[in-house]
Amino acid sequence: MATGWVIAHPDGAGWLCQIIAASGETEVVAGLSPAQAASLLTDGPRIGLVLGHDEAPLVALPCDPVAALRGAVAVDDGAAWRVLPRFSQESPLMLSAGEEVLLVGALSIAPKFDGAMLIRGQARALWAQISAGEVVSILGSIAPDLRRQLAPQLPPGVVVADAAFLQALAETLSRPERLSAHLAALPALRRLRGADEGQIRASVAGWLLGAELAAARPWWLGQQVLLITDQDDGASAALKEQGITPHHLPMQAALMAGLQAIAPLNAA
Repeated sequence: MATGWVIAHPDGAGWLCQIIAASGETEVVAGLSPAQAASLLTDGPRIGLVLGHDEAPLVALPCDPVAALRGAVAVDDGAAWRVLPRFSQESPLMLSAGEEVLLVGALSIAPKFDGAMLIRGQARALWAQISAGEVVSILGSIAPDLRRQLAPQLPPGVVVADAAFLQALAETLSRPERLSAHLAALPALRRLRGADEGQIRASVAGWLLGAELAAARPWWLGQQVLLITDQDDGASAALKEQGITPHHLPMQAALMAGLQAIAPLNAA
């Protein structure tokens, strides 16, 4: 792949880089040193963007996300990386963690959207309240990562909305304070109720999503919801149970639109 972008994410074992061509073709390389990551920018040329960095500048909400990200400046380390800002808010206390480009892309595709945008990855979810082209507030969730750890046999992002899932969803949506107790009861569910692994996985997914929806109620209740994801982790089914049919936007489409909005190749 030649001309395009390199998105670098800080990672415990080095940098994780997405190399994205203008066509959308993507290659992921993990465990890179800063020097190795910088070498990816020389073939193209490519625009280097750093997302979710611990020392990234912060932009307080509410804000115009397009203006905030277009203002990112290059880091003078010889590699021309642009460290994109993270969104911050005081109440509830929260930072975005690399979802900023996706929000810009979604607003580029649907500029008149008002409501909640929900980004769901394999490790994290982010709710964003959108109004008049601005990100008003955000709420993060690590429910996807918890589900991955508690039910590792389940393929990432795959949840079947069966009776066990829906029952568990209802239990923690109405009483989110019971989440820890439900999870602690998993051995008893196996031993005393004879639950199989499919039921266990569905229950874990339902409990986690129910608690997340309870916490995020101000973001989705009575709102349009735009679900930005490439997976089916039960969030759509959970929202439909509450009478909300979310609109869907593939994550790759949001990413490409966001990159073109904040770092167009013809301006590189």
